[in-house]
Amino acid sequence: MPYPQRRRLLLSGGDEVPYLLRDEFSDTLAAGSVHGTPATPGPGTRTVVDTESKLSIGSGVASFAGGKAAPAYGDPAIMLDAITRSSGRMLRIDVTPTVAGQSRIGWEPSARKLYVENGVNFSGGVLYFLQNDIGVLVGLYTNVLTTFYVILRNNGCFLFRKNGQLQLIYVSASGNTASLLPFGVAYNTPMLVDSIRVPDALWLPTPLASDGFAGSWDSFDRADGAVGDAESGESWGFTGSGYLDAQIVSNRFVGGAQSVGSLNSIYAYFTAAYQPGSMGGYFSFVVGTGGGAPSAIAVILSKDASPSLSNMLHLVVSTTGWGVTWWQPGLINQQMASGTPSGTFGTPLASDGTSYHVELSFVGNDVTVTINGVSYTCSDPHVSDVVGPLMIWQLAYNGTTTTLPRWDSVYSSAFPLTDSVGLDSQATPQRTWTVQAGTVAATGGNIAASALATGEAIATFDSGVADVILRVPITRAAGVCGGIVRWVDASNYIRASHDGTNCLLEKIVAGTPSTVITAAATYSAGAHIVVDASGTAMRLYYNNALVGTGTVADAALLSGTVQGWRTTDIGNTSTDIECWAKGTGGEYAELDRY
Repeated sequence: MPYPQRRRLLLSGGDEVPYLLRDEFSDTLAAGSVHGTPATPGPGTRTVVDTESKLSIGSGVASFAGGKAAPAYGDPAIMLDAITRSSGRMLRIDVTPTVAGQSRIGWEPSARKLYVENGVNFSGGVLYFLQNDIGVLVGLYTNVLTTFYVILRNNGCFLFRKNGQLQLIYVSASGNTASLLPFGVAYNTPMLVDSIRVPDALWLPTPLASDGFAGSWDSFDRADGAVGDAESGESWGFTGSGYLDAQIVSNRFVGGAQSVGSLNSIYAYFTAAYQPGSMGGYFSFVVGTGGGAPSAIAVILSKDASPSLSNMLHLVVSTTGWGVTWWQPGLINQQMASGTPSGTFGTPLASDGTSYHVELSFVGNDVTVTINGVSYTCSDPHVSDVVGPLMIWQLAYNGTTTTLPRWDSVYSSAFPLTDSVGLDSQATPQRTWTVQAGTVAATGGNIAASALATGEAIATFDSGVADVILRVPITRAAGVCGGIVRWVDASNYIRASHDGTNCLLEKIVAGTPSTVITAAATYSAGAHIVVDASGTAMRLYYNNALVGTGTVADAALLSGTVQGWRTTDIGNTSTDIECWAKGTGGEYAELDRY
């Protein structure tokens, strides 16, 4: 699946930024007297470990001094109060490290004073990103004031750095401890901390593209009985008058017959793991047999936390007709389009056991309804106002044991389902896949090739930005597989891949390939190849380890904004692709306000 936190969240308004924790160190405290004091201006309380009194506060900084008689890791250290992990929870630390020493900043669990779940390690001029206390070499540093942002995800974090231009340094999917403390620690070396801030607002970067080649789905392919969780991992929620008897029967979701002769409605739903600007979904269903029919089978996209007649888009498909309606609070609604199945889609819905496939997708305010391959598009300016991340499937029917409707499958995607590969990016504008070589498609939650052309298959999308971080997990059967950055045409681009032994970055200029970076890297199925392309500088990572650095200065390869995926074997697959702006274009400047 695509990475779930894909939309920037900014939940506080105005110029005043409220904080959960804030320490500007505006007081003056002698070494040995800092523990237990309030953060200034607050909120927050300092917890300090300082057995030899090497940590003091004055002149607007927390000052760590070296020269300990008995140096020890985790001493001295300063921490603020524990915070409950939330996706988008930000830690900003302004710090001046020492090139000759070793120190750490970031989020740590359980006041362990040294173990860093997500943060930074400074060591002898080399900068490491830490995830679960394991270091990934991400660059160099000097002893100048630098701002770091460590922004949590449900799993992992985003690391940003500013000592001039604010840039994204690394994207991690590791680490999910629920309670974390912001902290700084130095090992017998000087370090100055100017501020520690945890804003109340949640913030996440918006990817240029993020495709999981699947969405939230359930094909109900499991044993008969209780419905349980969706196959894609979400927990089903239910409400309505007929849901108590709903169950899995012969790999279908079957409505319960609670009130015979009267209308029953089951609302089955889960909240998608994204905040969509464009989204789509489909459901396949079979109308009940035996002389009756459901009065409605519907899909709803709602901004509310549970089904209600407000903040939603409602598609109804039944044996007598269909309609698309938006609803706002106060039961304000407007039907956008309606008709009879035979008049619009060519054939009426029959209650004879026929299976139907219905799709609903939208971009902006345009809504497209497709039934068994026949489509109708309508538009209304209120669509983007009411559509949200809650995808709800509704069965409304007369509750007799012989007319129970049932679903074959349900699926929601963060982008319309009509793209050639199935890109479900949250970026704006829409990123569309283009197959450049071979035959490439989304299949079974993966991107894969079913045919090669001149020994390879390539699919690309225009990210709109040349300086990017591209992350591609690969599962290799043979040949090579990986990502592409700065594609200009088939004769000019940069590619990263793994051949089973080595991970390598190559540039293709005027049709001629040459190696920029290569090193042995133990293959691990599903591990990420990551390309960090910033100007002429290239960094290549595999499985959370730096493979190497290099330079690509060819004029043809400096400004290309097209990125993509490549394989030389039809057995190779990737479960998702992420593309993030590096930040050289000022994409993350709003972080400065924190």
